[in-house]
Amino acid sequence: DDVYDGYFIPKGTIVFGNAWGIMHDPDVFEDPMAFKPERFLRDGKPNPDILDPMIATFGFGRRICPGRLLAVETLYSIISSTLAMYNILPPKDEQGNPVKVEARLSGGAMIAIAGLGIEIIYGFEFKAAGDALIQDVIAVAAAFKAAGVRGRFWVEILLVLKYVPSWMPGAGFHRWAIEHREASRRVLNNPFQEVYEAHAKHEAKKCMATSLIDRLPAGDTAEREEATIIARNVTAQTHLGAVETTHSAAMAFLMAMAVYPEIQKAAQDELDRVVGHGVIPDFTHKPELPCVDAMLKELLRWHQVVPLAIPHLVMEDNIYDGFFIPKGTVVFGNA
Repeated sequence: DDVYDGYFIPKGTIVFGNAWGIMHDPDVFEDPMAFKPERFLRDGKPNPDILDPMIATFGFGRRICPGRLLAVETLYSIISSTLAMYNILPPKDEQGNPVKVEARLSGGAMIAIAGLGIEIIYGFEFKAAGDALIQDVIAVAAAFKAAGVRGRFWVEILLVLKYVPSWMPGAGFHRWAIEHREASRRVLNNPFQEVYEAHAKHEAKKCMATSLIDRLPAGDTAEREEATIIARNVTAQTHLGAVETTHSAAMAFLMAMAVYPEIQKAAQDELDRVVGHGVIPDFTHKPELPCVDAMLKELLRWHQVVPLAIPHLVMEDNIYDGFFIPKGTVVFGNA
């Protein structure tokens, strides 16, 4: 049991740690509201003594987010290739005056990221924004986002509505779920099945899905069937998660580059020196691009996307920022 600021917190209470506050703690990160990738560097190399923001976003230990590597590598691809090919400038009005940069969602960027995810996860070439799979993925991602809004459906308040027909007033959630069910099933089944069949014919392009298929147990067994279902679910969930989270991080990146042109110039100079002017870098160049890597970490610290960190059980009594956290407390990182 604990008392904080007049509030009684009983033993067993689920506590959300303020990870945003941790990532913006001025005692740890100087001038925390500013975008400063150099804070993650020391003498031009990664600084091992500064807190890694990936812990707050993806968690740690046995319950670390399994899709973290894909998320980080996708974001690295977006950052490095964009900086190699473009100069990102603030928008201008009709008179040519700079317009203040504001954070807003962009559907076009989400389409591009969904296409990149399809190439990485399933090996399909992204051809057009009107691609059926792209549209399904975006629709399902939006549906999950809408469903997560607390109080969106009356059934959350009146549980009895679960048992009424879909045509009755107040039961619109039934129709909403049916509307998105087929798209969800297509996103879950169709791309993986297509890769699975192409892989059997040795025609599939190497990707995340083929890597999982190669690890499936041999033979027509129940064990293989179960492993196949898991592989299918992992690829679909990874793609859906990447669409929303990578999109948000990419938008923060574009905003930062427009607001901090000197940081953009420093990263571009590094790319020109290591890779060559106008050349798109690949993953083999990443160890030689500490400035780009620091920019990626600063993005995760500066504008955290979502709280992906899995709940952790406190193994012993602890005190953080004046808060007593007793052994046995379930802690969520508030990313």
